[in-house]
Amino acid sequence: MRRVIAGVVLIVVMSLATFILFFAGPSQPALFACGRGCTPDRLIVTTKALGYDKPAVVQWGEFMKGVFKGRDFPDDPAIKKAHPETIAHCPAPCLGHSLLTNTNVRNDIAQAFPVSASLAMMAFVIWIVGGVLFGVTAALKKGTMIDRGIVGASLVFFAFPTFFVGLFLHKF
Repeated sequence: MRRVIAGVVLIVVMSLATFILFFAGPSQPALFACGRGCTPDRLIVTTKALGYDKPAVVQWGEFMKGVFKGRDFPDDPAIKKAHPETIAHCPAPCLGHSLLTNTNVRNDIAQAFPVSASLAMMAFVIWIVGGVLFGVTAALKKGTMIDRGIVGASLVFFAFPTFFVGLFLHKF
């Protein structure tokens, strides 16, 4: 029971951290949604329609509510009343609305999941096979240059961030 509660708390804290990072950026999120040729008037309408004019805590609360109840986009009562045909409903669990694909994020995640899962499984297999192979080799050659080379290379690769190692290995 403690692990379940800890998992729920972790999810809530991570969603809050994501929202904080989203609003810590230097640009306005509504500029992305507004697109090219965005006028100041259109930017104001977009900001209001997406709810970016509300405090970040209120937006986070609406996001969390959408996870359990679902949500409509844009979430502006005036737009809902004037143009109900432009409203996109996102059923629970609603993780948000993608401005790139104009669909709900849950569908985008479901579509990308098979490829992501296969890449993760292949990386796991390579990691385990390589780890066991190099670990056994280092153990059998304990104290030699081979052992020190394997341990040294492991320490160097673990010390760098994954994206840096990936970029480095991509050159080979």
